[in-house]
Amino acid sequence: MSRCAAPLTFAMLCCACGGAELTVLESPEGLEDESVELSLDADESYARAKVGDDNSIQPVFFIPRDKTLSLAERRTLRRAFRDVVEWYRRELGTQTLNIAPFRVVNGAYTAAVYRSSAAPGGIWALAPTEIRTALGFSPWDSGHSAVVFGVGLLGWAGGDGNGSSGMAVVGVESLLRQGECFGEWWCSGDMWRGTVIHEMGHMLTLPHNTHPEGIMFFHGDYTNKRLIEHPYREKTKVKGTVFDIASP
Repeated sequence: MSRCAAPLTFAMLCCACGGAELTVLESPEGLEDESVELSLDADESYARAKVGDDNSIQPVFFIPRDKTLSLAERRTLRRAFRDVVEWYRRELGTQTLNIAPFRVVNGAYTAAVYRSSAAPGGIWALAPTEIRTALGFSPWDSGHSAVVFGVGLLGWAGGDGNGSSGMAVVGVESLLRQGECFGEWWCSGDMWRGTVIHEMGHMLTLPHNTHPEGIMFFHGDYTNKRLIEHPYREKTKVKGTVFDIASP
């Protein structure tokens, strides 16, 4: 079960209280062939692993059958995820996370099914199998993990992991389509980045804490939040996972 796998609500604010770069081909504008791999351009130059490498974190564009994600939106998301990776680089110092380039997974169900906890189980239950079908591994296989960016998931967010496998899931609307979440407290690009950092923290074994400056307490104002080493040993725990490598 995930530590906080649920739509973002006010309750989530309170739940803490209780080497080498890979070059691949880019899809031309307008081409909808998802089998064509996205390019590793300047926005994804942080990627140190290849898709499917052991001990790597796989970012995924997860697109339900009734949704689309334009190339422009994918570029925006990749650039925003770069901010997340840089936040972890800042916190880990001489270490960084072993990130693979983004890949697309096309879901077999509608977004409403993935948002639901009813049968067949929602995004948390369904995504690992669909990732395996598309990419050849599950985030719950030893040495693998995935950060899943789900179209149509709105404020859904969750994450969990054991240090050698794990998964984080975050909807994309608060970053890309704010008209679909207008008025919600979590509906901003900065909150989206903080949420991704927070859920990846769960994927990297971190529980909630009660430190007001901690990203694992609350993910707002993410640039001023940090991993709390004392007394929670959060940096040590992340560095103890298989997904941590020396910074280039």
